[in-house]
Amino acid sequence: MAKDGMQIEFRGWREALNMLENTSDQVFIKALPKAVRSGAAEIRKNAKKKFAAGRHKYSRKPSLTKKAIGSSVKTYRRSGIIFAAVGVRNDFVEDRGTYTRGRRRGQARRHRPSNIVHLIENGFYNKRLKRFIPGRPFLAPALVGHESQVLNAMARKLQVDIPKIASKLGSSK
Repeated sequence: MAKDGMQIEFRGWREALNMLENTSDQVFIKALPKAVRSGAAEIRKNAKKKFAAGRHKYSRKPSLTKKAIGSSVKTYRRSGIIFAAVGVRNDFVEDRGTYTRGRRRGQARRHRPSNIVHLIENGFYNKRLKRFIPGRPFLAPALVGHESQVLNAMARKLQVDIPKIASKLGSSK
């Protein structure tokens, strides 16, 4: 993920699970990461909408930047942290022809949206125009004001997954 991506961290899940009866680490291993992934999907969807709504004149390929918005979920079992990062993927690259002159002649020209997304998000000073180009944030507003949608998506996923895991644990005993 790019440095400008959003990071969401959920703590206190063990205390919540201890309140439920007959739960095990299977809920943490299987259900919670799926729920966090569905919450991150809501944020990603909102970020793509926000990016499409703004005019991004200084992005050479706004559609490519929009496609590059992704999310990643990481689970730390020992500390009990489930981490979701939403931002522009670093590995998203598009070839734009080949170099015709110089030492890179014949090599592919590549466009990486992750290299310019911080300029779109935060703004930059344009030396040629001799003025500051204001940013058009799309990642931060994707979460702000949409927390309830994210939590609802996570709750829906947990409502589906926890009974499945509980039934599997009950049948295996």
